[in-house]
Amino acid sequence: MELGIIGLGKMGLNICRRLMLGGHQVLVYDSDTEVLKIAQRENISTSNSLESLVKNLPKQRVLWMMLPSGDITNSTILHLSDLLNRAFQESGLEME
Repeated sequence: MELGIIGLGKMGLNICRRLMLGGHQVLVYDSDTEVLKIAQRENISTSNSLESLVKNLPKQRVLWMMLPSGDITNSTILHLSDLLNRAFQESGLEME
């Protein structure tokens, strides 16, 4: 399975590591570039933006968010909703 992980704090990065040990492919994003550098040193594929994350996942996208509660989670969900809706429309598919 290939999936995107958003948020690489202690829990997110460890979940990513465990998924990779289980044979899954992960593409990650975090707003903290230092955390992304840690992931890159561990040969984890990174994205520099949510847009890039959505664009580079397979068309049947699976996303896992590990963010603190509050505004950051709410704003990320709204941003992802917009990005996923746009990607869906660009794919030429229609909703049933």
